[in-house]
Amino acid sequence: HVTCNPNHFAVFPTLALGRMYLENLVHHRVLLHPTWTFVDFFANYAPSSDGNQPRHYAEVVANYCGVPVDTPLAKLFSAV
Repeated sequence: HVTCNPNHFAVFPTLALGRMYLENLVHHRVLLHPTWTFVDFFANYAPSSDGNQPRHYAEVVANYCGVPVDTPLAKLFSAV
């Protein structure tokens, strides 16, 4: 059972369920927006208007994946 906190963010009962939701969300957004880069994704997923640092998040995740920050996410899902 997923709930929302006072800021309207989803709260999952387990880490595994939250991770599965996040993986599905990323995959779905890539299908809808195949040209989005890491920067585009995080600007949408974690906008600065919510107090986030989307450019920083994009850089950290792209670095972890071993690709440039301007890599279209669809390239990472080409086998899916």
